Parts: sequence; structure tokens; C-alpha cells
Amino acid sequence: MLPWFQCIRRGTPSHVSHLSSLLSAPLLVFLVTCQEPPGPDVNTDPKIIFVSERDGNLEIYIMEIDGSDAINLTDNEADDHSPVFSPDGKKIAFVSDRAGNRDIYSMDINGENQAILTYSSGSDRSPVYSATGSRIAYVTDPGFTGVSNITVMDVDGQNKIAVATEGWNIQPAFVSSGQQIVYASITDTGYDIFKVDISGANRVNLSNSPGDDLRPAWHSVSESILFDSNRDQNHEIYVIDVDGAEQSNLTQSDSDDTLPVISPDDKTVIFVTDRDGNSEIYSMDLFDGGNQTNLSQNEAYDDYPVISPDGEWIAFVSNRDGNAEIYIMDSDGGNHVNLTGHESVDLNPRFQP
Repeated sequence: MLPWFQCIRRGTPSHVSHLSSLLSAPLLVFLVTCQEPPGPDVNTDPKIIFVSERDGNLEIYIMEIDGSDAINLTDNEADDHSPVFSPDGKKIAFVSDRAGNRDIYSMDINGENQAILTYSSGSDRSPVYSATGSRIAYVTDPGFTGVSNITVMDVDGQNKIAVATEGWNIQPAFVSSGQQIVYASITDTGYDIFKVDISGANRVNLSNSPGDDLRPAWHSVSESILFDSNRDQNHEIYVIDVDGAEQSNLTQSDSDDTLPVISPDDKTVIFVTDRDGNSEIYSMDLFDGGNQTNLSQNEAYDDYPVISPDGEWIAFVSNRDGNAEIYIMDSDGGNHVNLTGHESVDLNPRFQP
């Protein structure tokens, strides 16, 4: 870990010279006693990948957690986007249209060994790794058929199995065992949260409610699923048991609450809400929805939060400087720093595991 991340708990690192121009006041560093570092399985100095339009098209970049050393990994005239890290942090799956339509690709974290995985005649998107990193699930549109399938494949693109083929299926997420997928699928009354084996067997509607239930996130400790739903005429964050029982509204708000993200310690949910009249990032207790707290506290648009592997940092997108930039803040909402500082649009941050 960099020395300032190991021993400095609050404040902006004084050695990050390219961020100095973003702040009106001199950079301040507050020293605290060095803490015992996290265990060996937690990456305490992760890199961040993101998507940028600074080269005139969508490219995937990687940078240090302080925003330095931003490198274009894809460097291709096509659009490359939607990057996700493998669980071991060594590979990146992403979407590119360089072959004429959108396919799933993979590459090393230094941009080498870029390989196409899907070779689809339709459009492929939304790749996600299983917890072991042995499989990738993704959404594929065969094209003009009114059908959107979810397919599972090995990480080298072999052994593709279409596991959800009825109607319009989106937003896959693996359960922790890697043997099942949860996802959103269209029904007669809107989207519901479904579960299916990676073989395609045992497809079950878990939420089965009017309105749209979307963006499922698997909680491994309680074996439950978080999602957002507009069944109450506005979007709220719900939790549901893996068997579809005990559906609970966690946010209980009159505004729209979306994009739930579970913290690494499985105790907190980060989400996005417009309850303050603009898009803000909030946190709350996972199990009962208590202690709902505004972390971003800015009049601008703050959205798409992700949490670092050690739970200390939240990266997000904000337009508070006039265009979409990647920001970082402490997990309690302190010390907001613009990491990208570029006049072009920067989106879709992801922490390296």
C-alpha cells in the first residue's frame, strides 16, 4: 500500500500534484496512527478502471487509486466499455464493437492479450464473473426478435449455455456458489427477479410482484437478494430471501432509490436517491434499512457508486465540475476528490479486487 494510504486516514494526499489545481485551498494532510493493515486477501491498494471519451470514442482506462498514471488499455478506434474485473483482479471482461457488433472480450489488466469471447451475430453486453472467476454470464440479443437471453460461458469463451431464453432477460448476477444466476426478466406485469441454475434448469420467479423489480445484488452472508422495485409507485430498495419469501422494503421513501451496492463487510448498502431534489449517494444498514445517510451532499449529479475491496473508499460519477468525472470519497462521505480531472466524459468506475 502507498504510505499515505496506510498512515493517513483523512485528507488529500499531498504528493498528488495533478489534483492540486482542482482544489481552491492548499492541500491538507491529517496524520493518524498507522492501523494494522487488512488481511492478505484484501487488496488495500487497488487500481480503478473506467470508461472515457477523451480519445473521441469510448475507451477503457486504468489508473491508480489516487488518479495518477491513467493508461488507455484498449486503444482501439471502436467503442470499448462496460469493463469488469475478474475476482483475482488479473483479467478484465468488457464489451466492444470492433468486430462490427457488440461482443464480449477479455484482456489482462495491462491491456495485453485482448481476445474476443462471444463471436455473436447479435449484440452481447453486461458481462459479470462468477465468484471463482471460472465463468462469465452476459446478456445477448439475437437481433430484432423481442428476446434477450442470458448466457453462461467459461472464461475462455467455451461451453456457452443459454440459461434464460424466455422473453427479455437482463442484469445477471451470480450467487456465491457460482451454480445459479439471479436476474431480471419481463413478465405480464413488468420485470421480476428470477433465479436459474447455470444449466438452465429450475427457473423460478422470486419476486412475482406488479411493477418492475430490477438490478439484483446477491448477499452471500444471508443468502438474500437486494433489488430496486417501483411496486410502490416509486423505486425503493428491497431485500428478498433466496426462496422468494419475506420481501421487505428497506428504504421506505417517497422518492426514487436505486442501484444498491453491498459493502465488503456485508453490513451496509450504498444506493442512489433523488430524495434531496438531485441524485445523491446514500448509505444504510443492510438488514433493517436504518441509519440512512447522505454521503455525497452536493447539488450536482452524483451516481453509480462502487466500493473498494477493503470498504474504505467509494468511487462514483459526478458532474459537479461541469462534466461527468470519476470521484472518490471515504466510506463515511468525507474527502471528495476528483480523480480524472479531464474535460471529457469519464464513467463506469470499478475497483480492482
